[in-house]
Amino acid sequence: MRLLHVAHNFPPEFEGGTERYLLQLARGQSARSHQVRVACGSEEVRPDGEARPFQYQGIEGVRLHRLPRESYRILPSHPRMAALVLQAARDHEAELVHLHHWFHLDIALVRTLEEAGFPVVVTFHDFYPLCPRFFRGRPGREEPCPPGQGFEECEACLAPEAPGTRDERLALLEERARNFAREIRAARALIFFSRALEEFYRAWPHFPSRPVQVLPPGIPEAELWREARGAPPDGPPWKVGFWGGICHAKGLDLLVEALAAPPFQGKVELHLWGPVLERAFAGELQRKARERGLPLRLWGPVPWRELPSLAAPLAAAVFPSRCFETYGLAVDEALGLGVPALVSRRGALPERLGRGGRTFEPGDPEDLARALAEVLPGEGGVQPARGLPNQVPEFARHLEDLEDLYRRVAD
Repeated sequence: MRLLHVAHNFPPEFEGGTERYLLQLARGQSARSHQVRVACGSEEVRPDGEARPFQYQGIEGVRLHRLPRESYRILPSHPRMAALVLQAARDHEAELVHLHHWFHLDIALVRTLEEAGFPVVVTFHDFYPLCPRFFRGRPGREEPCPPGQGFEECEACLAPEAPGTRDERLALLEERARNFAREIRAARALIFFSRALEEFYRAWPHFPSRPVQVLPPGIPEAELWREARGAPPDGPPWKVGFWGGICHAKGLDLLVEALAAPPFQGKVELHLWGPVLERAFAGELQRKARERGLPLRLWGPVPWRELPSLAAPLAAAVFPSRCFETYGLAVDEALGLGVPALVSRRGALPERLGRGGRTFEPGDPEDLARALAEVLPGEGGVQPARGLPNQVPEFARHLEDLEDLYRRVAD
């Protein structure tokens, strides 16, 4: 099929989770003989607002730049950007458009494309349709705002930064919700990676009553993780690890505090792999670890293909996120290695654990220490069964599921 993927950005300009997934998806679909292009927005605002062709790792696309007047706002209505996306679909002669995000683009992309005869499927990667801040949470508050929260609370959250009066902001929030409800209604199919995210959206008062697809993306190149599996870890000291962005939202200070508890002193070391997103926070982690006598190694970013062999010796992989994770691929990767995964009971992280890990109360280092004591060898607990790689979702299956969905939509 001739496929056009639409998103708010694409590497190399930006490489967040959505962008990395989309790159893997485009490469996987190209390898399966689909004609794939990407149309994406950009962080860069340009006076000419031009559409710039690009090629990255064999994927062709066009990067669409906003004009200075097309700034980010509560109601992201930029019809010119929708017209550029539509032109990209026409230029590619797309048989189907897969929309991954509206940010940097326009609030009416689905309707614009569908009215022009292009069938559209949508994957929800985050809370953007529900929240102008993306994360459905107020600054300084760890719990996500409830899906049924009224516009008054949202207005109070946005007021320090959004222009206009209170009544104007409320009217924009109401119009924003109506527009996204229309977009959701107009799409041919809706895709979520997790049941947790689907349930959150369904509880949003403006979500239309209609079927959805839950298609976990699974692990790209899953054989790398299976092949890296080794014997049970040696220790003490037992290696405990995390991979992902190093920032407060991921709860890594809670992990340092839990591992510094008396039962683990002298018996564990902590390894963190991933980009440092908050430098001051990383420095504070290192200071706390030194004060508590906890060996901590901050590796920084490592090539993805090297991560399986680095993580294989772990006695436990811990993902203590404070926020509502919409999927959490690292959990699949840990389970693919046969390493017990410990996750906070919030969002999508717990739903794929099965017998392969433990959960704990988010934000509670004492409960995390309890869960660690259940899985670390020699701590008196019963370790989860190691090695369940065939029960972990794989990206190859995800590609097949998407192909089946595309064919049903396009027919």
